Amino acid sequence: MAGPLHRVYVCDDPLTRGQARRLCRRFGTVGVEIEPGRLQQIAAGAATVGDEHIDVAFAMVAITYASEVHHSKLTQMRRQMNHWLLVGAMIVLSLGMLIALAMAMLSMMQPTFTGG
Repeated sequence: MAGPLHRVYVCDDPLTRGQARRLCRRFGTVGVEIEPGRLQQIAAGAATVGDEHIDVAFAMVAITYASEVHHSKLTQMRRQMNHWLLVGAMIVLSLGMLIALAMAMLSMMQPTFTGG
């Protein structure tokens, strides 16, 4: 016998074939290799043999962690982009105001010639 049997519930609904393939690929990114058909069986409530339950639990935690890290990086990049967009807008606005002030001063200092 390979070891104790355990039940692991990946989700409440049975996995479709496509969902199982996607989940299998995501598990592969964190180093857990389980066939899509076997994932469907496990999700349906089949007993796990050996360390399958540990592998599935680890993979679920690892892909959740990887997803959160990815989300936090995107959020930080979005904040930095907004910051530099604001800095750029303020620079353009400041330069526009300086040009407008210079034009106003030059137009007030324009000499008036009386024809003669």
